[in-house]
Amino acid sequence: MRINNNLMAMNTHRQLGIAQGSGSKSMEKLSSGFRINRAGDDAAGLAISEKMRAQIRGLNQASRNAQDGISLIQTAEGALNESHAILQRMRELSVQASNDTNVDVDREEIQKEVIQLTSELNRIANTTEFNTMKLLDGSASAQSATGATVEKITTEQLVVNTATGITAGDDAIELKDNQLEISAYNNFDWSDVEDGSTITISTDDGKLTVVIDAEEATGNRELNVSEDFVPNWDENDEYTYNAHGVSFTITKEAFEAAEDGDDLVITSDDIVDGGSLIGTISTADDWADNDGLSEIVDYIAVDADKLNAEFGDAVASYMTIEFDGTGANGAITVTIFDADNNELSEDVYENLGLSNDDIFNYDNHGINFDLKIADITEEIESNNLHFETENFDVTENNALALQIGANQNQFMEVSIDDVTATALFVSASGGGEQEVTLQDGSTVNAWFRDVQEVTDGTSADAAEYALDVTSFEKAEAAITVINDSIERVSAARSNLGAVQNRLEHTISNLDNSAENLQAAESRIRDVDMAAEMMELTKQNILQQASTAMLAQANQAPQSVLQLLG
Repeated sequence: MRINNNLMAMNTHRQLGIAQGSGSKSMEKLSSGFRINRAGDDAAGLAISEKMRAQIRGLNQASRNAQDGISLIQTAEGALNESHAILQRMRELSVQASNDTNVDVDREEIQKEVIQLTSELNRIANTTEFNTMKLLDGSASAQSATGATVEKITTEQLVVNTATGITAGDDAIELKDNQLEISAYNNFDWSDVEDGSTITISTDDGKLTVVIDAEEATGNRELNVSEDFVPNWDENDEYTYNAHGVSFTITKEAFEAAEDGDDLVITSDDIVDGGSLIGTISTADDWADNDGLSEIVDYIAVDADKLNAEFGDAVASYMTIEFDGTGANGAITVTIFDADNNELSEDVYENLGLSNDDIFNYDNHGINFDLKIADITEEIESNNLHFETENFDVTENNALALQIGANQNQFMEVSIDDVTATALFVSASGGGEQEVTLQDGSTVNAWFRDVQEVTDGTSADAAEYALDVTSFEKAEAAITVINDSIERVSAARSNLGAVQNRLEHTISNLDNSAENLQAAESRIRDVDMAAEMMELTKQNILQQASTAMLAQANQAPQSVLQLLG
Protein backbone atom coordinates (compact mmCIF):
# COMPACT_ATOMS: atom_id res chain seq x y z
CA MET A 1 0.00 0.00 0.00
CA ARG A 2 1.29 3.43 -0.95
CA ILE A 3 0.19 6.75 0.47
CA ASN A 4 2.42 9.32 -1.29
CA ASN A 5 0.40 9.00 -4.54
CA ASN A 6 -3.28 8.17 -4.34
CA LEU A 7 -3.76 6.83 -7.86
CA MET A 8 -7.44 6.06 -7.34
CA ALA A 9 -8.12 9.64 -6.26
CA MET A 10 -6.07 11.02 -9.11
CA ASN A 11 -7.96 8.98 -11.72
CA THR A 12 -11.30 9.87 -10.20
CA HIS A 13 -10.35 13.55 -10.14
CA ARG A 14 -9.40 13.40 -13.82
CA GLN A 15 -12.69 11.79 -14.73
CA LEU A 16 -14.51 14.44 -12.70
CA GLY A 17 -12.73 17.17 -14.69
CA ILE A 18 -13.72 15.54 -17.97
CA ALA A 19 -17.34 15.32 -16.90
CA GLN A 20 -17.35 18.94 -15.76
CA GLY A 21 -15.79 20.14 -19.06
CA SER A 22 -18.23 18.17 -21.17
CA GLY A 23 -21.12 19.39 -19.07
CA SER A 24 -19.94 22.97 -19.45
CA LYS A 25 -19.84 22.63 -23.25
CA SER A 26 -23.29 21.06 -23.26
CA MET A 27 -24.69 23.95 -21.23
CA GLU A 28 -22.98 26.42 -23.60
CA LYS A 29 -24.57 24.74 -26.62
CA LEU A 30 -27.97 24.57 -24.96
CA SER A 31 -27.85 28.19 -23.88
CA SER A 32 -26.72 29.49 -27.32
CA GLY A 33 -28.63 27.05 -29.48
CA PHE A 34 -25.52 26.48 -31.60
CA ARG A 35 -23.61 23.24 -31.97
CA ILE A 36 -20.57 25.23 -33.11
CA ASN A 37 -19.66 28.16 -30.86
CA ARG A 38 -15.96 28.20 -31.66
CA ALA A 39 -13.70 26.76 -34.34
CA GLY A 40 -12.63 23.99 -31.97
CA ASP A 41 -16.17 22.62 -31.88
CA ASP A 42 -16.03 21.73 -35.60
CA ALA A 43 -13.37 23.44 -37.72
CA ALA A 44 -14.63 22.24 -41.11
CA GLY A 45 -18.25 22.79 -40.16
CA LEU A 46 -17.47 26.35 -39.07
CA ALA A 47 -15.81 27.16 -42.41
CA ILE A 48 -18.67 25.69 -44.43
CA SER A 49 -21.37 27.36 -42.36
CA GLU A 50 -19.70 30.77 -42.55
CA LYS A 51 -19.70 30.58 -46.35
CA MET A 52 -23.35 29.60 -46.19
CA ARG A 53 -24.08 32.53 -43.90
CA ALA A 54 -22.48 34.91 -46.40
CA GLN A 55 -24.65 33.49 -49.16
CA ILE A 56 -27.78 33.65 -47.02
CA ARG A 57 -27.25 37.28 -46.12
CA GLY A 58 -26.43 38.07 -49.74
CA LEU A 59 -29.58 36.34 -50.96
CA ASN A 60 -31.71 38.17 -48.41
CA GLN A 61 -30.23 41.51 -49.44
CA ALA A 62 -30.66 40.66 -53.11
CA SER A 63 -34.31 39.96 -52.40
CA ARG A 64 -34.65 43.36 -50.78
CA ASN A 65 -32.83 44.90 -53.76
CA ALA A 66 -35.33 43.30 -56.12
CA GLN A 67 -38.19 44.63 -54.02
CA ASP A 68 -36.66 48.10 -54.24
CA GLY A 69 -36.42 47.59 -57.99
CA ILE A 70 -40.11 46.80 -58.14
CA SER A 71 -40.81 49.97 -56.17
CA LEU A 72 -38.75 51.97 -58.67
CA ILE A 73 -40.55 50.38 -61.62
CA GLN A 74 -43.94 51.01 -60.06
CA THR A 75 -43.00 54.66 -59.59
CA ALA A 76 -41.96 55.01 -63.22
CA GLU A 77 -44.90 53.02 -64.54
CA GLY A 78 -47.36 55.06 -62.51
CA ALA A 79 -46.00 58.26 -64.03
CA LEU A 80 -46.14 56.74 -67.51
CA ASN A 81 -49.76 55.84 -66.90
CA GLU A 82 -50.52 59.53 -66.54
CA SER A 83 -48.39 60.32 -69.59
CA HIS A 84 -50.55 57.87 -71.51
CA ALA A 85 -53.68 59.66 -70.34
CA ILE A 86 -52.23 63.01 -71.47
CA LEU A 87 -51.34 61.66 -74.91
CA GLN A 88 -54.79 60.14 -75.30
CA ARG A 89 -56.33 63.51 -74.49
CA MET A 90 -53.99 65.25 -76.94
CA ARG A 91 -55.01 62.79 -79.63
CA GLU A 92 -58.64 63.40 -78.83
CA LEU A 93 -58.07 67.15 -79.18
CA SER A 94 -56.23 66.65 -82.47
CA VAL A 95 -59.13 64.62 -83.85
CA GLN A 96 -61.49 67.38 -82.74
CA ALA A 97 -59.31 70.07 -84.31
CA SER A 98 -59.12 68.20 -87.63
CA ASN A 99 -62.87 68.56 -88.07
CA ASP A 100 -63.66 71.52 -90.33
CA THR A 101 -66.80 72.28 -88.37
CA ASN A 102 -64.38 74.18 -86.12
CA VAL A 103 -63.44 77.68 -87.11
CA ASP A 104 -60.03 79.23 -86.45
CA VAL A 105 -61.11 80.61 -83.08
CA ASP A 106 -62.23 77.15 -81.95
CA ARG A 107 -58.94 75.60 -82.98
CA GLU A 108 -57.01 78.28 -81.11
CA GLU A 109 -58.86 77.31 -77.94
CA ILE A 110 -58.03 73.66 -78.57
CA GLN A 111 -54.39 74.66 -79.12
CA LYS A 112 -54.24 76.24 -75.67
CA GLU A 113 -55.04 72.92 -74.02
CA VAL A 114 -52.53 71.11 -76.24
CA ILE A 115 -49.84 73.52 -75.04
CA GLN A 116 -50.71 72.99 -71.38
CA LEU A 117 -50.82 69.22 -71.79
CA THR A 118 -47.41 69.30 -73.47
CA SER A 119 -46.00 71.26 -70.54
CA GLU A 120 -47.44 68.74 -68.10
CA LEU A 121 -46.03 65.87 -70.13
CA ASN A 122 -42.62 67.49 -69.80
CA ARG A 123 -43.09 68.13 -66.09
CA ILE A 124 -43.91 64.48 -65.42
CA ALA A 125 -40.89 63.29 -67.40
CA ASN A 126 -38.47 65.79 -65.85
CA THR A 127 -39.58 65.52 -62.21
CA THR A 128 -40.48 61.85 -61.67
CA GLU A 129 -37.85 60.54 -59.25
CA PHE A 130 -37.04 57.55 -57.09
CA ASN A 131 -34.58 58.13 -54.28
CA THR A 132 -33.68 61.47 -55.97
CA MET A 133 -32.89 59.68 -59.28
CA LYS A 134 -34.76 60.97 -62.30
CA LEU A 135 -36.44 58.14 -64.14
CA LEU A 136 -38.14 59.44 -67.27
CA ASP A 137 -35.87 62.17 -68.64
CA GLY A 138 -33.54 59.78 -70.45
CA SER A 139 -30.84 59.64 -67.77
CA ALA A 140 -31.79 56.01 -67.02
CA SER A 141 -31.77 54.91 -70.64
CA ALA A 142 -29.47 52.16 -71.86
CA GLN A 143 -27.32 54.28 -74.15
CA SER A 144 -26.34 57.91 -73.92
CA ALA A 145 -24.18 59.37 -76.68
CA THR A 146 -21.27 61.61 -75.78
CA GLY A 147 -21.49 63.41 -79.11
CA ALA A 148 -18.08 62.23 -80.26
CA THR A 149 -18.06 60.90 -83.80
CA VAL A 150 -14.99 59.33 -85.36
CA GLU A 151 -15.00 59.34 -89.13
CA LYS A 152 -13.85 56.41 -91.23
CA ILE A 153 -10.29 55.43 -90.47
CA THR A 154 -8.27 53.02 -92.57
CA THR A 155 -4.72 52.13 -91.60
CA GLU A 156 -3.12 49.42 -93.68
CA GLN A 157 0.58 50.22 -93.94
CA LEU A 158 2.04 50.42 -90.46
CA VAL A 159 5.42 48.89 -89.74
CA VAL A 160 7.12 49.08 -86.37
CA ASN A 161 10.66 47.93 -85.79
CA THR A 162 11.13 45.61 -82.82
CA ALA A 163 14.69 44.56 -83.56
CA THR A 164 17.58 45.79 -81.47
CA GLY A 165 20.92 47.13 -82.57
CA ILE A 166 19.61 49.09 -85.55
CA THR A 167 21.46 52.38 -85.74
CA ALA A 168 20.29 55.77 -86.83
CA GLY A 169 22.47 56.40 -89.83
CA ASP A 170 21.87 59.97 -90.95
CA ASP A 171 18.78 60.26 -88.75
CA ALA A 172 16.89 61.50 -91.78
CA ILE A 173 15.36 60.75 -95.14
CA GLU A 174 16.83 63.28 -97.53
CA LEU A 175 15.53 63.96 -101.00
CA LYS A 176 18.18 65.49 -103.21
CA ASP A 177 15.80 67.12 -105.67
CA ASN A 178 13.25 68.92 -103.52
CA GLN A 179 15.40 69.36 -100.39
CA LEU A 180 12.68 68.15 -97.99
CA GLU A 181 14.21 66.64 -94.86
CA ILE A 182 12.41 64.71 -92.15
CA SER A 183 14.64 64.30 -89.11
CA ALA A 184 12.14 62.70 -86.76
CA TYR A 185 13.34 59.14 -87.35
CA ASN A 186 16.51 57.90 -85.82
CA ASN A 187 16.25 54.20 -85.17
CA PHE A 188 16.57 52.72 -88.63
CA ASP A 189 19.07 52.76 -91.47
CA TRP A 190 18.15 54.54 -94.67
CA SER A 191 20.06 55.14 -97.85
CA ASP A 192 19.58 58.09 -100.17
CA VAL A 193 16.38 58.11 -102.12
CA GLU A 194 16.94 58.16 -105.86
CA ASP A 195 16.08 61.16 -108.02
CA GLY A 196 12.46 61.50 -108.95
CA SER A 197 11.12 60.44 -105.57
CA THR A 198 8.70 62.75 -103.79
CA ILE A 199 7.37 63.31 -100.31
CA THR A 200 3.97 64.93 -99.92
CA ILE A 201 2.56 66.34 -96.67
CA SER A 202 -1.16 67.08 -96.73
CA THR A 203 -4.27 67.33 -94.60
CA ASP A 204 -7.59 65.74 -95.36
CA ASP A 205 -10.59 66.12 -93.01
CA GLY A 206 -8.33 67.04 -90.14
CA LYS A 207 -5.87 64.18 -90.67
CA LEU A 208 -2.19 64.90 -91.11
CA THR A 209 -0.65 62.62 -93.72
CA VAL A 210 2.94 62.14 -94.82
CA VAL A 211 3.20 60.17 -98.08
CA ILE A 212 6.54 58.95 -99.45
CA ASP A 213 6.48 57.90 -103.10
CA ALA A 214 9.79 56.37 -104.16
CA GLU A 215 10.44 55.03 -107.61
CA GLU A 216 13.59 53.25 -106.48
CA ALA A 217 14.70 53.12 -102.89
CA THR A 218 16.68 50.79 -100.69
CA GLY A 219 16.86 50.52 -96.97
CA ASN A 220 15.42 48.84 -93.96
CA ARG A 221 11.69 48.26 -94.33
CA GLU A 222 10.84 48.74 -90.66
CA LEU A 223 9.47 52.22 -89.94
CA ASN A 224 8.10 53.62 -86.72
CA VAL A 225 4.60 54.85 -87.35
CA SER A 226 1.71 56.21 -85.38
CA GLU A 227 -1.35 57.98 -86.69
CA ASP A 228 -2.39 61.38 -85.46
CA PHE A 229 -5.27 63.70 -86.22
CA VAL A 230 -5.22 67.48 -86.40
CA PRO A 231 -7.90 68.48 -83.86
CA ASN A 232 -8.24 72.01 -85.16
CA TRP A 233 -6.38 75.00 -86.51
CA ASP A 234 -5.94 77.79 -83.98
CA GLU A 235 -6.63 81.47 -84.54
CA ASN A 236 -3.22 81.92 -86.16
CA ASP A 237 -3.93 79.10 -88.61
CA GLU A 238 -1.18 76.99 -87.09
CA TYR A 239 -1.12 73.40 -85.94
CA THR A 240 1.37 72.26 -83.33
CA TYR A 241 2.23 68.59 -82.87
CA ASN A 242 3.97 67.56 -79.67
CA ALA A 243 4.11 63.88 -78.79
CA HIS A 244 6.62 61.05 -78.38
CA GLY A 245 9.49 63.55 -78.25
CA VAL A 246 8.58 65.06 -81.63
CA SER A 247 7.50 68.68 -81.78
CA PHE A 248 6.80 70.85 -84.78
CA THR A 249 4.44 73.55 -86.00
CA ILE A 250 2.76 73.61 -89.40
CA THR A 251 0.84 76.53 -90.85
CA LYS A 252 -2.19 76.11 -93.04
CA GLU A 253 -0.53 78.22 -95.71
CA ALA A 254 2.28 75.67 -95.94
CA PHE A 255 -0.19 73.20 -97.34
CA GLU A 256 -2.03 75.66 -99.52
CA ALA A 257 0.88 77.57 -101.05
CA ALA A 258 3.75 75.09 -101.18
CA GLU A 259 4.91 74.17 -104.65
CA ASP A 260 7.30 71.57 -105.99
CA GLY A 261 10.86 72.42 -105.08
CA ASP A 262 9.95 74.56 -102.03
CA ASP A 263 11.88 73.91 -98.82
CA LEU A 264 9.84 72.46 -95.97
CA VAL A 265 11.75 71.05 -93.00
CA ILE A 266 10.30 69.14 -90.04
CA THR A 267 12.91 68.37 -87.39
CA SER A 268 13.21 66.99 -83.90
CA ASP A 269 16.06 67.45 -81.44
CA ASP A 270 14.99 64.55 -79.25
CA ILE A 271 15.59 60.86 -79.60
CA VAL A 272 12.46 59.18 -80.94
CA ASP A 273 11.75 55.77 -79.45
CA GLY A 274 10.07 52.89 -81.20
CA GLY A 275 6.43 53.42 -81.92
CA SER A 276 6.53 57.15 -82.64
CA LEU A 277 6.44 59.11 -85.85
CA ILE A 278 4.77 62.08 -87.45
CA GLY A 279 1.56 61.46 -89.34
CA THR A 280 0.98 58.48 -91.59
CA ILE A 281 3.55 57.00 -93.95
CA SER A 282 2.26 55.17 -97.00
CA THR A 283 4.69 53.55 -99.41
CA ALA A 284 4.38 52.80 -103.10
CA ASP A 285 4.76 49.36 -104.64
CA ASP A 286 8.40 49.95 -105.61
CA TRP A 287 9.88 49.86 -102.11
CA ALA A 288 12.52 47.19 -101.74
CA ASP A 289 14.60 45.76 -98.93
CA ASN A 290 18.35 45.41 -98.94
CA ASP A 291 18.09 42.05 -100.67
CA GLY A 292 16.20 43.60 -103.55
CA LEU A 293 12.91 41.85 -102.70
CA SER A 294 10.02 44.15 -103.52
CA GLU A 295 6.90 43.98 -101.41
CA ILE A 296 4.46 46.34 -99.79
CA VAL A 297 5.06 46.71 -96.09
CA ASP A 298 1.87 46.34 -94.07
CA TYR A 299 2.82 44.98 -90.67
CA ILE A 300 2.74 46.17 -87.11
CA ALA A 301 4.68 44.36 -84.41
CA VAL A 302 3.13 42.46 -81.55
CA ASP A 303 6.48 42.23 -79.80
CA ALA A 304 6.78 45.96 -79.23
CA ASP A 305 7.09 46.92 -75.59
CA LYS A 306 4.37 49.42 -74.64
CA LEU A 307 3.73 50.37 -78.26
CA ASN A 308 0.79 52.74 -78.56
CA ALA A 309 -1.19 53.75 -81.63
CA GLU A 310 -3.58 56.60 -80.99
CA PHE A 311 -6.28 58.28 -82.99
CA GLY A 312 -8.99 60.75 -82.13
CA ASP A 313 -11.28 63.24 -83.74
CA ALA A 314 -11.79 66.96 -83.52
CA VAL A 315 -14.92 66.61 -81.41
CA ALA A 316 -14.52 64.71 -78.22
CA SER A 317 -13.02 61.23 -78.18
CA TYR A 318 -10.02 59.09 -78.90
CA MET A 319 -8.92 55.50 -78.70
CA THR A 320 -5.69 53.74 -77.79
CA ILE A 321 -4.51 50.30 -78.86
CA GLU A 322 -1.67 48.98 -76.69
CA PHE A 323 0.54 45.96 -77.34
CA ASP A 324 2.35 44.81 -74.23
CA GLY A 325 4.49 41.70 -74.13
CA THR A 326 6.35 39.52 -76.56
CA GLY A 327 5.47 37.05 -79.25
CA ALA A 328 2.04 35.68 -79.94
CA ASN A 329 1.18 35.72 -76.23
CA GLY A 330 1.53 39.48 -75.83
CA ALA A 331 -1.45 41.27 -74.30
CA ILE A 332 -3.60 43.56 -76.43
CA THR A 333 -5.49 46.37 -74.70
CA VAL A 334 -8.09 48.50 -76.51
CA THR A 335 -9.29 51.56 -74.59
CA ILE A 336 -11.83 54.26 -75.52
CA PHE A 337 -11.80 57.66 -73.80
CA ASP A 338 -14.21 60.59 -73.88
CA ALA A 339 -13.38 64.28 -74.28
CA ASP A 340 -12.45 64.67 -70.60
CA ASN A 341 -10.00 61.76 -70.74
CA ASN A 342 -12.43 59.57 -68.83
CA GLU A 343 -12.17 55.90 -69.70
CA LEU A 344 -15.41 54.68 -71.26
CA SER A 345 -14.36 51.10 -71.93
CA GLU A 346 -11.30 48.86 -71.81
CA ASP A 347 -10.94 45.43 -73.36
CA VAL A 348 -7.88 43.33 -72.51
CA TYR A 349 -6.93 40.17 -74.40
CA GLU A 350 -4.15 38.00 -72.99
CA ASN A 351 -2.41 34.77 -74.02
CA LEU A 352 -4.04 34.72 -77.43
CA GLY A 353 -1.57 32.16 -78.74
CA LEU A 354 -1.97 33.36 -82.31
CA SER A 355 -0.05 31.56 -85.03
CA ASN A 356 1.04 33.06 -88.33
CA ASP A 357 -2.28 32.18 -89.98
CA ASP A 358 -4.56 33.26 -87.13
CA ILE A 359 -6.57 36.47 -87.18
CA PHE A 360 -7.59 38.29 -84.01
CA ASN A 361 -10.79 40.27 -84.62
CA TYR A 362 -11.87 43.13 -82.36
CA ASP A 363 -15.47 44.20 -82.83
CA ASN A 364 -16.88 46.28 -80.00
CA HIS A 365 -18.34 49.74 -79.40
CA GLY A 366 -18.67 50.29 -83.15
CA ILE A 367 -14.97 49.67 -83.77
CA ASN A 368 -13.63 46.80 -85.83
CA PHE A 369 -10.12 45.78 -86.75
CA ASP A 370 -8.29 42.60 -87.67
CA LEU A 371 -4.91 41.62 -86.27
CA LYS A 372 -2.98 38.93 -88.16
CA ILE A 373 0.38 37.37 -87.34
CA ALA A 374 2.59 37.71 -90.40
CA ASP A 375 6.14 36.89 -91.37
CA ILE A 376 8.48 39.43 -92.87
CA THR A 377 11.88 38.24 -94.03
CA GLU A 378 13.73 39.60 -90.98
CA GLU A 379 13.56 37.78 -87.65
CA ILE A 380 10.78 39.96 -86.32
CA GLU A 381 7.35 38.71 -85.32
CA SER A 382 4.87 41.17 -86.75
CA ASN A 383 1.21 41.83 -87.15
CA ASN A 384 -0.96 43.27 -89.86
CA LEU A 385 -3.18 45.85 -88.20
CA HIS A 386 -6.22 47.02 -90.11
CA PHE A 387 -8.99 48.92 -88.43
CA GLU A 388 -11.87 50.79 -89.97
CA THR A 389 -14.67 52.72 -88.31
CA GLU A 390 -17.41 54.70 -89.92
CA ASN A 391 -19.35 57.43 -88.13
CA PHE A 392 -19.80 55.82 -84.73
CA ASP A 393 -20.85 57.62 -81.58
CA VAL A 394 -19.02 56.80 -78.36
CA THR A 395 -21.75 55.79 -75.94
CA GLU A 396 -22.06 55.11 -72.25
CA ASN A 397 -24.45 52.68 -70.63
CA ASN A 398 -26.64 54.58 -68.19
CA ALA A 399 -29.13 51.78 -67.53
CA LEU A 400 -29.96 51.15 -63.87
CA ALA A 401 -28.21 48.06 -62.49
CA LEU A 402 -30.14 45.97 -59.97
CA GLN A 403 -28.02 43.54 -57.94
CA ILE A 404 -30.38 40.57 -57.78
CA GLY A 405 -27.88 37.90 -56.75
CA ALA A 406 -25.64 37.16 -53.80
CA ASN A 407 -22.43 37.24 -55.83
CA GLN A 408 -20.49 39.50 -58.16
CA ASN A 409 -21.92 40.17 -61.63
CA GLN A 410 -25.31 38.75 -60.69
CA PHE A 411 -27.24 41.82 -61.73
CA MET A 412 -29.77 42.91 -64.31
CA GLU A 413 -30.15 46.21 -66.09
CA VAL A 414 -33.33 48.26 -66.25
CA SER A 415 -33.56 50.84 -69.00
CA ILE A 416 -36.26 53.51 -69.03
CA ASP A 417 -36.52 55.53 -72.20
CA ASP A 418 -36.77 59.29 -72.40
CA VAL A 419 -40.46 60.23 -72.46
CA THR A 420 -40.20 64.00 -72.49
CA ALA A 421 -42.38 65.78 -75.00
CA THR A 422 -39.40 66.33 -77.28
CA ALA A 423 -38.41 62.65 -77.19
CA LEU A 424 -42.00 61.70 -78.02
CA PHE A 425 -42.02 64.22 -80.87
CA VAL A 426 -45.01 66.14 -79.54
CA SER A 427 -42.68 69.06 -78.89
CA ALA A 428 -39.62 70.50 -80.63
CA SER A 429 -36.83 73.02 -80.13
CA GLY A 430 -37.97 75.06 -83.10
CA GLY A 431 -41.21 76.17 -84.70
CA GLY A 432 -42.78 75.68 -88.10
CA GLU A 433 -42.87 72.57 -90.25
CA GLN A 434 -40.43 69.83 -89.27
CA GLU A 435 -39.83 66.24 -90.32
CA VAL A 436 -40.49 63.63 -87.64
CA THR A 437 -39.13 60.07 -87.87
CA LEU A 438 -41.55 57.48 -86.52
CA GLN A 439 -40.67 54.18 -84.85
CA ASP A 440 -41.18 52.19 -88.04
CA GLY A 441 -38.62 54.37 -89.83
CA SER A 442 -41.15 56.32 -91.85
CA THR A 443 -41.30 60.11 -91.70
CA VAL A 444 -44.10 62.62 -91.42
CA ASN A 445 -44.13 66.39 -91.58
CA ALA A 446 -45.59 67.98 -88.46
CA TRP A 447 -46.09 71.60 -87.45
CA PHE A 448 -45.05 73.18 -84.17
CA ARG A 449 -46.25 76.45 -82.73
CA ASP A 450 -43.60 79.15 -82.79
CA VAL A 451 -45.80 81.77 -81.16
CA GLN A 452 -47.16 80.18 -78.00
CA GLU A 453 -44.28 78.48 -76.25
CA VAL A 454 -44.45 75.48 -73.97
CA THR A 455 -42.12 74.96 -70.98
CA ASP A 456 -40.24 71.85 -69.94
CA GLY A 457 -42.34 71.71 -66.80
CA THR A 458 -39.54 72.79 -64.46
CA SER A 459 -38.61 76.27 -65.66
CA ALA A 460 -40.59 78.93 -67.48
CA ASP A 461 -37.40 79.98 -69.26
CA ALA A 462 -36.79 76.55 -70.80
CA ALA A 463 -39.13 77.04 -73.74
CA GLU A 464 -40.10 74.47 -76.35
CA TYR A 465 -42.73 74.33 -79.06
CA ALA A 466 -45.96 72.32 -78.99
CA LEU A 467 -47.69 70.49 -81.82
CA ASP A 468 -49.77 72.84 -83.92
CA VAL A 469 -53.40 71.77 -84.46
CA THR A 470 -54.79 75.06 -85.80
CA SER A 471 -55.67 73.71 -89.26
CA PHE A 472 -56.99 70.52 -90.79
CA GLU A 473 -53.62 69.55 -92.30
CA LYS A 474 -51.69 70.30 -89.11
CA ALA A 475 -54.16 68.47 -86.88
CA GLU A 476 -54.07 65.41 -89.16
CA ALA A 477 -50.28 65.31 -88.95
CA ALA A 478 -50.50 65.72 -85.16
CA ILE A 479 -52.72 62.63 -84.95
CA THR A 480 -50.04 60.55 -86.68
CA VAL A 481 -47.29 61.87 -84.41
CA ILE A 482 -49.32 61.34 -81.24
CA ASN A 483 -50.20 57.80 -82.32
CA ASP A 484 -46.48 57.09 -82.55
CA SER A 485 -45.91 58.71 -79.15
CA ILE A 486 -48.60 56.55 -77.58
CA GLU A 487 -46.89 53.47 -79.01
CA ARG A 488 -43.56 54.60 -77.56
CA VAL A 489 -45.04 55.04 -74.09
CA SER A 490 -46.87 51.72 -74.42
CA ALA A 491 -43.59 50.02 -75.29
CA ALA A 492 -41.89 51.62 -72.28
CA ARG A 493 -44.69 50.53 -69.95
CA SER A 494 -44.73 47.05 -71.44
CA ASN A 495 -41.00 46.73 -70.86
CA LEU A 496 -41.35 47.91 -67.26
CA GLY A 497 -44.20 45.48 -66.68
CA ALA A 498 -42.12 42.62 -68.03
CA VAL A 499 -39.22 43.59 -65.78
CA GLN A 500 -41.53 43.82 -62.76
CA ASN A 501 -42.88 40.33 -63.43
CA ARG A 502 -39.33 39.06 -63.78
CA LEU A 503 -38.36 40.67 -60.47
CA GLU A 504 -41.32 39.06 -58.73
CA HIS A 505 -40.10 35.65 -59.89
CA THR A 506 -36.59 36.66 -58.88
CA ILE A 507 -37.76 37.47 -55.37
CA SER A 508 -39.55 34.13 -55.08
CA ASN A 509 -36.45 32.28 -56.20
CA LEU A 510 -34.16 34.25 -53.91
CA ASP A 511 -36.40 33.69 -50.90
CA ASN A 512 -36.65 29.98 -51.66
CA SER A 513 -32.88 29.69 -52.10
CA ALA A 514 -32.24 31.57 -48.88
CA GLU A 515 -34.69 29.33 -47.02
CA ASN A 516 -33.10 26.12 -48.27
CA LEU A 517 -29.59 27.39 -47.62
CA GLN A 518 -30.63 28.47 -44.13
CA ALA A 519 -31.89 24.96 -43.47
CA ALA A 520 -28.58 23.51 -44.65
CA GLU A 521 -26.64 25.93 -42.48
CA SER A 522 -28.84 25.09 -39.51
CA ARG A 523 -28.10 21.40 -39.84
CA ILE A 524 -24.40 22.18 -39.57
CA ARG A 525 -24.40 25.00 -37.05
CA ASP A 526 -27.43 24.54 -34.79
CA VAL A 527 -27.58 22.13 -31.87
CA ASP A 528 -30.07 19.28 -31.47
CA MET A 529 -31.60 20.32 -28.16
CA ALA A 530 -32.95 16.88 -27.27
CA ALA A 531 -29.69 15.11 -27.98
CA GLU A 532 -27.72 17.75 -26.13
CA MET A 533 -30.03 17.51 -23.07
CA MET A 534 -29.31 13.81 -23.00
CA GLU A 535 -25.60 14.57 -23.09
CA LEU A 536 -25.93 17.15 -20.31
CA THR A 537 -27.87 14.71 -18.13
CA LYS A 538 -25.22 12.09 -18.70
CA GLN A 539 -22.42 14.49 -17.75
CA ASN A 540 -24.28 15.63 -14.62
CA ILE A 541 -24.63 12.01 -13.46
CA LEU A 542 -20.96 11.39 -14.15
CA GLN A 543 -20.02 14.49 -12.17
CA GLN A 544 -22.05 13.34 -9.18
CA ALA A 545 -20.64 9.82 -9.39
CA SER A 546 -17.09 11.13 -9.74
CA THR A 547 -17.55 13.36 -6.71
CA ALA A 548 -18.78 10.44 -4.61
CA MET A 549 -15.99 8.16 -5.79
CA LEU A 550 -13.40 10.87 -5.13
CA ALA A 551 -14.53 10.95 -1.51
CA GLN A 552 -14.18 7.17 -1.27
CA ALA A 553 -10.74 7.28 -2.92
CA ASN A 554 -9.57 9.89 -0.44
CA GLN A 555 -10.62 7.63 2.46
CA ALA A 556 -8.77 4.55 1.15
CA PRO A 557 -5.23 5.53 2.36
CA GLN A 558 -6.53 5.85 5.93
CA SER A 559 -6.63 2.05 6.18
CA VAL A 560 -2.85 2.23 6.57
CA LEU A 561 -3.42 3.54 10.12
CA GLN A 562 -4.83 0.17 11.09
CA LEU A 563 -1.49 -1.41 10.23
CA LEU A 564 0.29 1.11 12.42
CA GLY A 565 -2.08 0.53 15.34
